[in-house]
Amino acid sequence: MHEKTITLDSTSVEEIKRLGTEKLIEFLCGQESLHLDADDCAILRNEKISGSDFFTLTKEEFMQDGLKRGPATRLVDFARRINKIQERNVEADGDTDAEEFDVISAEGVDKVEELTNGVKKMDFKDFDISEGCKNELKELLARMPVDGYGRPNLTLPFLCRMGYLKEGCTVSYEKIDATFHENPVRLHVDGTEYESIKKFVEMVNKPDSVGGNDYSKIIFDGVAWGEIRHNIGKLYKLMQIINKAIGEVK
Repeated sequence: MHEKTITLDSTSVEEIKRLGTEKLIEFLCGQESLHLDADDCAILRNEKISGSDFFTLTKEEFMQDGLKRGPATRLVDFARRINKIQERNVEADGDTDAEEFDVISAEGVDKVEELTNGVKKMDFKDFDISEGCKNELKELLARMPVDGYGRPNLTLPFLCRMGYLKEGCTVSYEKIDATFHENPVRLHVDGTEYESIKKFVEMVNKPDSVGGNDYSKIIFDGVAWGEIRHNIGKLYKLMQIINKAIGEVK
């Protein structure tokens, strides 16, 4: 009987909870971002940690079992990320527009306006928003790149500004890891620097690669491309609401 291969994108919390120790270790060791070695796997095996245990353990408990701080932190963050992905997928099941969270296109601004039609009908006159609160909201908006309130392309500078990329973090594509640097913004791989995500991906794929660039495979410091794209979409819709609330929409 053919066994289903469990991947991060296709799995659920309940599926992982049903895994025994060996299957859990196989799944975790297949996640490049966790960087687990043989010693880490031996500790998980010795402690007989199964899927049902995985989501309940804290970083401190993993360290008490013998894991170093690094893998213990990554495992806890990974469990949290799986929960978030499942929550995102549940939300997406109710979406009627499959392209709602696509990166901005030529019609990006119109798309965002269409998504926020309901917001335009809201009346904030009855809300008592203090000047101090308005100033804090303005500071928040000032941190968001301005492009007509459409969602921008997920470039290295944008992801850095939004806090998804920090000095020294890892960007992975097809099992190739690049190191991110902030000043100037670039990706570094084996002595070569790439000024954009596109150039890094094209280097990995090679000029004669079949299938083109699949950006959904990129992992930014442990966070999947799709998850970031989803979050950015929500942020820009929220920005529309905030602008209307404080009277900044012109």
